Parts: sequence; C-alpha cells; structure tokens
Amino acid sequence: MSIKTILNRCHPIRYFVYGAARFIGEQIHVVVRPRTGSLGRCGECGGRGPTYDTSRHPRRFEFVPLWGYVVFLVYRMRRIDCARCGVRTEQVPWADGKNRCCNVYRLFLARWARRVSWSEVALIFGVTWGVVNRAIRWVVEYGLVHRDLDAVTAIGVDEIAVWKGHKYMTVIYQIDQGNRRLLWVGKDRTKATIRAFFQMFGEVRTKALRFVASDMWKPYLDVIKQQAGQALHILDRFHVVAKLNKAVDEVRAKDKWCTRAMRSRLGPMKRFAKTLRNHRPLLLNWFAAKGEIALGVVEGMNTNAKLTIRKARGFRTYEVLETALYHELGRLPEPAFTHRFC
Repeated sequence: MSIKTILNRCHPIRYFVYGAARFIGEQIHVVVRPRTGSLGRCGECGGRGPTYDTSRHPRRFEFVPLWGYVVFLVYRMRRIDCARCGVRTEQVPWADGKNRCCNVYRLFLARWARRVSWSEVALIFGVTWGVVNRAIRWVVEYGLVHRDLDAVTAIGVDEIAVWKGHKYMTVIYQIDQGNRRLLWVGKDRTKATIRAFFQMFGEVRTKALRFVASDMWKPYLDVIKQQAGQALHILDRFHVVAKLNKAVDEVRAKDKWCTRAMRSRLGPMKRFAKTLRNHRPLLLNWFAAKGEIALGVVEGMNTNAKLTIRKARGFRTYEVLETALYHELGRLPEPAFTHRFC
C-alpha cells in the first residue's frame, strides 16, 4: 500500500490529486497537483476562475506526521484570474491564507494540547510554541463561530485570579443540567466586563435565562439585576461560607478572642451577619432553585480553569489565557475531516 493510497483514503482533496511521495532527508514530501481541467478558487472572494500563471517555486505545507517522519504536502501555487477581484493567489482547501500548516495538522496539534502542555506538544512534534498557539487559536475561533448558544437557561458568574497583583478574569459558565461549559471569558471583574458578556449573548438569549448564580461582588450583582432581572439570582453558597471562614479567622487572630467571644462582641461576625441580612433575598433563592441547577458546578469548573492556567505555564497575555480556557472548557465544535488522526 502506498502513501498516496493512504492519503486518498484519510485526507481526500476535491479538485486536486496526490502525486509522487519521496524521502527528502528525514522528511516525506508528497506532491499535490490540481486535477486536470479544474478551476482554482480566488484567495479573496472564493470564486472560481482560470489559471493566470503558476509559481516556479513549490510551497510546503506541514501535514500530520507519519510513523515519526515529518510529512509535507508540496504544491506550486497558482494565481487565479478572478472576474471580481482580478489576479489573486489561489485558495487551497487544505490550508488557510498564508499558513504553512495543513488545517488537519492544526486540529491534530490542538487535540494533543488538551492532553499535555502546549510546550510539550511543541517539543514532541518538533514545532515552535507559536505554531501550537496559532493552531489552537484557529480551532477556538472556528468553535466560537459555530457553537449554539440558544438553549442556555442557567449561567454561573465568577472570577479567577491570574498572575500576581490582584489581576482577575471574569468567567461565565453554562450550568444547565447535562450541558455545562465555559461560555465567555473577560478581562478584569468590572461592570463593563460583565456588560460585555450580555452584549455578546444578546437580548433574546438574556431574557430566556431562568437562573443566574454568582458571588456577592457588587458589580456582578448590579449588572445582573439590570440585564437579567427576570432570572432567579442565586448567591453561591461556597462564597458565603468562605466569608464566614474569613470572619472566624479574623476573630481567632485577636489576642483577646476568649474575652470577646464571652461577651459576644465579635466584630467580624457582626459584619458577616450584616452581609447575610443585606443579601437575604438572593440567599433564599437557593431554596427556590433547589433541584433544578447545581451551584457546585461553578466551583468545579473554576478548579478546572485553574488547572488549565497551571498547565499553560509561560503564558503572558490575557488573550492566550482566554484561548486556553475556551479550548479546554468551552466544549466547542471542531472542523470536520474525513479521518480522525488522534
């Protein structure tokens, strides 16, 4: 069985044919040619047109490795005489734009990056960290465009700390039974941040929300009340208990804890009681929603988000962190190919 036969089976390319495959050092080069009589696609508008000319120098597109060997598809790019755009470099179905990686290889790298760190993926397959980053971003961008947000009825809003110096990201999850995923990531934890989510989500979907879970961070409370006031807003019990534990720790830190406890003049406890009174309606909403949504899923997904950040060691920008979180937790649809390579 030849490599050409394998490629035709696992990665057929319409309007193109595979030619000879040969070793060049430790690499396998597979020639690709346009099918006789087929018209190329304009790289700008995608319309079909006749060939204007063909490059003298072939371009290499890295493909999925075969038995430990690096594989390249080798193709001499054509320029297409497009009736709408003029003469343009053609669009090829196995790669986008000027990217030198085949789309199927980018998906291959992105799937491996869910198993091990991005740096490890780059090391294993002999590519740069940037190649892995761009591959994952391509898969995430595809998924964000093609995902379905119409059936969301319950969301959880929280923040996670990143790096040092009180820097945060707002994360919003779908927490419907049987469908739990990351919906949105935003920089900081301000009112503008969470408003940006509702703007992305749309008015119709926002009005269809039945439950919203969050902590007691005031910007979240204010914007949720304004944007999704019809939904039952529930305060996450984890954060309530965390505030109680913090109050207990403050009391224990006093030298005169026993005396103050005996006199029941515990300032931190009084502040905690005041917090409970101020948020009493939202706290009681938990009983109204009991059995319909699981609030603990927010903390569970936050744990996974923190693990993702740890696995993504070396990331320096919010944009790359967002990509990593969507990739790991978004349950995004992926481009479809004939064969699943991993």
